[in-house]
Amino acid sequence: MTNEGQRTRIVLMEMLERHLNGLFAAIDHCYHHELLMPCLVLLYSGIDVAASLEPSTGSGEFPASLVKGAPHPWMRLLHATLHPPGTPLIRTLKDHSAWVSGVAVSPDGRRTVSASNDKTLKVWDLETGRELCTLQGHSASVSGVAVSPDGQRAVSASNARTLKVWDLETGSELRSLRGHSDSVKGVVVSPDGRRAVSASKDKTLKIWDLETGSELRTLQGHTDRVNGVAVSPDGGRTVSASDDQTLKVWDLETGRELRSLQGHSGWVMGVAVSADGQRAVSAPWDDTLKVWDLKVGAAVATFTCDASAQCCAFARAHSIAAGDIAGRVHFLELIEKS
Repeated sequence: MTNEGQRTRIVLMEMLERHLNGLFAAIDHCYHHELLMPCLVLLYSGIDVAASLEPSTGSGEFPASLVKGAPHPWMRLLHATLHPPGTPLIRTLKDHSAWVSGVAVSPDGRRTVSASNDKTLKVWDLETGRELCTLQGHSASVSGVAVSPDGQRAVSASNARTLKVWDLETGSELRSLRGHSDSVKGVVVSPDGRRAVSASKDKTLKIWDLETGSELRTLQGHTDRVNGVAVSPDGGRTVSASDDQTLKVWDLETGRELRSLQGHSGWVMGVAVSADGQRAVSAPWDDTLKVWDLKVGAAVATFTCDASAQCCAFARAHSIAAGDIAGRVHFLELIEKS
């Protein structure tokens, strides 16, 4: 870069810093008065960018940090809720007697299924908040749940080393899937509804035929427990998240490991794949979220949370929601500049 170009960049960054100082002063006021929880939109140009919102102790400041490397990172504040600040909570679904460890929404958006440490699942009407039925049959806590694309079945993962397939219309158990040698931590159903992929503490993933209940293959390669799993929209790939601090991309048809995604410094607790199948987002125990380009296997953006993330999801191709252990939900949108 020429000296003139470097001076221009410094001036622009100084201008950006002045604007950010004012922005974060406003955020700090809102944060300490519980008016809203901050949320960022991150615009990046294909190089790793991190935006950090961390309340400091005692100073009353709300600093922001940008990780060097992106030539033109921009941020702007969004409402951190699905509704404008001040609007009331729609409803709370209560009836489990222990932690709720997972939730899945039916494709038509009318029902949700919750998984709990009380060994049950519950099916709820989202319009009324009414409990429709309780699914009983697991002998240990239920750690995750997925709903089939047609909304007719649910598959649940349990610390009893099993998965169960349920009929959501009748509430009856259709079959049990057995084969893991340790707790099953997560499950996802393929887009065609014919297969499920489970993630386990036994360091493996298993692919199941949902019609027969038979195990199709085992995916081996992680060196520690597997906490989460997601499938691409075309059903061709699955992505797993593990305590070995990596994610792995697998060919769902052959079971072959395609690549390993490395860059986290803590357990990776959750993973989601974008609707276009090009990106994955990971939620690890290192106070960050990372967005990955699945084609090249590289991280393209990093967001620093106030606490370790536990779960994440794509709302649209570039919109992300993530929850951390401090009880916050972060809403982010990633936009690539041409």
